[in-house]
Amino acid sequence: MRRDKPTCLLAVIGLLFWVLSLKAAAAGQDSSFAQAIDRFASDVAIPTYQTLYERFSDLDESVGKLCATPGLESHNSASAAFRQAVLAWSAAEVIRFGPIRQENRLERIFFWPDTRSRGLRKIGADLAKGDIDAETELEGRSVAVQGLPALEFLLYGTGHEGLADIAGDAKRCAFAKAVSGNLVKISQDLDKVWKDPGGYQKILRNPGTDNPIFRSDGEVIQEILKSGAELVELVAVAKLQSPLGEDANSARPKRAAFWRSGLTVGNIKANIQAVVKLQERAQLSDMLPEAERGYARNLNFEAGQVTKPLESLIEEETTWSALLRDPESRSLLQYALNPLNGMKDILSIYYPEVLGLKLGFNSLDGD
Repeated sequence: MRRDKPTCLLAVIGLLFWVLSLKAAAAGQDSSFAQAIDRFASDVAIPTYQTLYERFSDLDESVGKLCATPGLESHNSASAAFRQAVLAWSAAEVIRFGPIRQENRLERIFFWPDTRSRGLRKIGADLAKGDIDAETELEGRSVAVQGLPALEFLLYGTGHEGLADIAGDAKRCAFAKAVSGNLVKISQDLDKVWKDPGGYQKILRNPGTDNPIFRSDGEVIQEILKSGAELVELVAVAKLQSPLGEDANSARPKRAAFWRSGLTVGNIKANIQAVVKLQERAQLSDMLPEAERGYARNLNFEAGQVTKPLESLIEEETTWSALLRDPESRSLLQYALNPLNGMKDILSIYYPEVLGLKLGFNSLDGD
C-alpha cells in the first residue's frame, strides 16, 4: 500500500527528534559524569589524603616524643595520635584505586587481613635482631612491618608496657619511629601525586583514547562506585562476619582490624561514614534522573542503620572480645550486616543500572 508524502515526512521528523533526544540525554549524562569526577578529585580524594598526611605526621611527632621521653604521659599522647591516624586512614580506605594501588602503598599502610600472622612473626624476628633504628628505611622490607598493623603491635601488643615506663624500651620505640616515619613518607607521596594538576587527577578528568587507564567518563564513574562498594563488602565480610563467627563460642576477635588498640568499631564506623561522604561530596545523586534519586537517600538511611548501633557500642567502652561474646552486642553487630548488604547493592547494582554502567569484578572477588 502506498503511503502519502506527509505521513512519511512526519515519520522521518519523529525519528529525527528521537535520535536528537537520545544524543541530548547522553550529552547531559556525560556532563553530569564529568562534574561528579571533578568533585571526587577536588572534594574527596585531595582533602582526604591531605588529612591523612597531616595525621600521620602528628603520629610520627608523638612517637618521636615517646622515644625521647618515655613514660605514661608520652605513651598516652602517642596512643591518642595513633587513634586519629587510624580514623584518617579509615576515611581514606574508601579510595581503593589510583595511586594507593601503585608501589604497594595500600599494603604498606594496611597489610590486613594477615591470615598467616606474617606481620607478627616478622616484627618479633626484627625486634629480636634489633637491627631497626628510628632512621631505618622500611620501603624495601616486608610490607607486613611497614604500616599501621605493625605500629599497633609495637604500641599495644605483647611487651609494649615498657614504652609507658620511665626506663622506656629504646629498641621497640626505635622500631615504632621507623614505622611512623615510613607512614609519613607514603602519605606525603599520595598527597603530592593527587595535588599535582598533571598527576592522577589529570588522568581522571581527561579520559579518552590517549588515556592509559580510562577511555570514558563512564569508566571513571564505574571505578568510583566500585571503590565504595568494595569497602562496604570488606567491612561486612572481613571486618564483621569473620570475627563474629557462627556464635559466641566460635567468635575470633583477633581476626578483626585494630583489635589491640580497641579501634575496631571506630574503624568500621569511619569506613561507613566515608562512603556516605563520598556520595555527598561528589554529589553522585546528581547523575541520577530526578525520579531515581531515592537511591541516594536509601544509601544514607542504610548507613545510619549501621552507624547508630556502632555508636552505642563505642560508648560502652567494652573490649572487642567482650562485645563478640555478649549476646546483646553480638545481635547489634549481626544486625549491621543487613544494611551493609543494602549499601553494597545500591552502589554495585542500582546506581550502575540507572546510569547504564557495568561494574564488573572488584579486588575482593575470587578467581
